[in-house]
Amino acid sequence: LSTQNAVAQGLEEIVVTAQRRVQSLQDVPVSLQVVSGDEMVRQGFRTIQDMSLFAPGLVIKNEEEEQGLMLRGAGTQSKGVGVEAAVPAFIDGLHFGRASSLKSAFLDVEQVEVLRGPQPVFFGQNATAGALNIRSRRPGAEWQGKAIAEYGNFGRQSIEGAVGGPISDTFGIRLAGKYDRFEGHLRDWLTGEKFPQQESQMLRATIQWTPNEQFQATLKGEVSKFDHGPRAETIVRDKW
Repeated sequence: LSTQNAVAQGLEEIVVTAQRRVQSLQDVPVSLQVVSGDEMVRQGFRTIQDMSLFAPGLVIKNEEEEQGLMLRGAGTQSKGVGVEAAVPAFIDGLHFGRASSLKSAFLDVEQVEVLRGPQPVFFGQNATAGALNIRSRRPGAEWQGKAIAEYGNFGRQSIEGAVGGPISDTFGIRLAGKYDRFEGHLRDWLTGEKFPQQESQMLRATIQWTPNEQFQATLKGEVSKFDHGPRAETIVRDKW
């Protein structure tokens, strides 16, 4: 596009933190995909698993106790405490060594960056396959909020909300919460109970202090609860 057409169409600059500093996407020499929080809402994302449906090369293996992240066919999946993930995840700059810790990451998200290929310089020597960089929304200069509700078949109920803004010239606060429930679309012929069931509750509070332009401190507290309920597992038997 020419400069005039770009200005006329109002192209928005995409800002990323893939190299641990604020940069334009065009200035980052890394293969990455950026998905905004607003786009995730429009696409109906619920968990991190949904990212694998829209991010080429990203595969998320969901297990009972752990989730394995793989990029371009490389990655690790283990519940051992001594095994580091080859695709580590970072939420607001903090390292989350286990993908199971990301279940509440998709609450009030601002942006998700999927970095493909080795990322040892900015994300540690174990990031041999890539990395996920997730940023949650923080208090802004003005009060704003959102509310999303959903009701559907098979007992689907979901409500999510967030509100935040300044409480003084230097302090800001943002509160976010979500409740999601699904009764299941199958029924156990023996017990009559529906499956696969799922229920999740998440709550987050973020406080930000900005005394001047050179310093900013953020305090974030989060609590979540997940109940998968009855579910079916596939059993494969090899013929001898």
